[in-house]
Amino acid sequence: MITAAVMCGGRGTRMESGTEKPMTELAGRRFIERVVLALKESGRFEKIVAAVSPSTPATKRFLQSTGIETIDTPGAGYPQDLSILLEKVAPSRVLVVPADVPLLTAETVSEIVDKLAAAAVNAP
Repeated sequence: MITAAVMCGGRGTRMESGTEKPMTELAGRRFIERVVLALKESGRFEKIVAAVSPSTPATKRFLQSTGIETIDTPGAGYPQDLSILLEKVAPSRVLVVPADVPLLTAETVSEIVDKLAAAAVNAP
């Protein structure tokens, strides 16, 4: 199995909404809720974790209230925060997903995981 890791640390400044991007609502459900639900419903992960930063305190509280493990990062930038997250979950295989893909579905997640597994089997 693999670990799913959701990147939730961005400030969302381009949205100019005053709401943390992962907490933005679409059709009555937060982006982060939708992403986590797709990951859970796919049934493909032994655990789901989320990278949060000082820019996303409401997201961190929400995730913790739902039982999702959070990993604190400094919010220094995507590559830096990703590096910290990967160090924390090593040696697990990890599928990294951004929090701002609210239309992600369990079917799409399963298709991605299947293609990655097939590529690993066929790799030289």
